[in-house]
Amino acid sequence: EMFNSYFAISVAVCSACAWLVKHRFRQIVRSLVSRSIVSTNQAHPFLFVPEFQFQVLADEISSEHEKAGSVVVVGAGIVGVCAAYHLARLGCKVTLLERELECCQVATAKSWAWINANAKLPRSYQQFNMYAMDFWRQSFSSYVEWCGSIIGSTAASIQSVQSYPSELVQCGVALSLEPSLDLNECNGLVLNHFPSEGFADAVAFTKQMLRDAVKAGVSLINGANVEQIITDANGFTAVIFRDLKDNQCCLQTDVVVLANGASVGSLARCAGWELPMLDRPGRLAVSTPIPPVLRKIIVTPQASQVHKS
Repeated sequence: EMFNSYFAISVAVCSACAWLVKHRFRQIVRSLVSRSIVSTNQAHPFLFVPEFQFQVLADEISSEHEKAGSVVVVGAGIVGVCAAYHLARLGCKVTLLERELECCQVATAKSWAWINANAKLPRSYQQFNMYAMDFWRQSFSSYVEWCGSIIGSTAASIQSVQSYPSELVQCGVALSLEPSLDLNECNGLVLNHFPSEGFADAVAFTKQMLRDAVKAGVSLINGANVEQIITDANGFTAVIFRDLKDNQCCLQTDVVVLANGASVGSLARCAGWELPMLDRPGRLAVSTPIPPVLRKIIVTPQASQVHKS
């Protein structure tokens, strides 16, 4: 579910989820987010997002951004690939390190990439996700199945942004929208229909972004097992990793972006930060190809509870 923000305004993850070793590069992230916001909604060139604790101004990109130095991005899933691509386009010299022999093999390959802004709190966060959905529609719609969602719950869904498309539906209407529903299972449930939602092909999208990133000058190293990040008071930063031949390698860099999923905590600790991580594993079942069974995304009360916990 978190992919909807990361895909569209991808480099926001540098501030929201990954970690930057040097403070000045947060400005790069701010300019990227501002560009994305303006491209999706020309009527709102200025946006305040309290969760990220910064304001972005659409046209403000200082000369410091143009002199951006070297960046090492750890993790070549959807988050890392998008960050690498956009940073390279800003003029950074980007090296992308991936532990696996192929990209998109871990979290990205195991996500169903729900594109939604459903019941996000606070209001500014829901707006942020709605911008991301708009950007998907404008720029990457071919990677998304815009099928809509039906969510069964014990209460009506409350949206902080009233304009977010949603409707309460009776069982008969829900059955016309999704003939595979078991009405016996729907007894006592409130059914919320969200027609604008969908799910993305995360792997196909990331592989295309990776090809674009390489064209933009990103250097990709597969089989790179990052062991340590070294920083000192003089501003020296280096990433220590082992390559496919088990040789220990050292990359000196100006900035490190950590986008290595659940393993991000240990590497952040190397740089002196404690990054709290939720232990919330999920299950994704993959079958052999069969004829379509469902028309829409279906979310049960049990899944909703896990989603919100």
